[in-house]
Amino acid sequence: MSSQRHPKVEELCQAACDFALQKNAIANSEEFDQLHKKITQLLAQSWISDSIDGSQLRAALLTNNSAQIKQAFTDLGVNLNDLLDEITVSADWDTFYGSIDPQKKELYLPYPPRPAEVTDGQIIDWVNNTNPQDLDPPYAYLPCSSF
Repeated sequence: MSSQRHPKVEELCQAACDFALQKNAIANSEEFDQLHKKITQLLAQSWISDSIDGSQLRAALLTNNSAQIKQAFTDLGVNLNDLLDEITVSADWDTFYGSIDPQKKELYLPYPPRPAEVTDGQIIDWVNNTNPQDLDPPYAYLPCSSF
């Protein structure tokens, strides 16, 4: 896990990483960190109105249908079914931080309304970030998945 993270994000990510390791869905915490980053980037991309991939994910998140959300991520190269086969996935419009509840078998993806302060340029910078050391969005108000 990254020592640069906000303590709340670090706590949520550690719980999700432990869950994924227990399921043998990931090999190590570095693999988890990259999965977390990709999901966070896709969530941000869905806020860009002219992004085809983002529009597909946004439509699935707005249905709040677990199967549709998982399929949209799979279509975008992130297969949540291997990791979350028996987990229900839903969008949480009231937070910028995702979470997982292993007892209830539920994953909550953060999907708040896009704040006016967030520019397309900031989103595009984050979506196109390929630096493996940058695990979380560099700008406030971009959603941060715990997965």
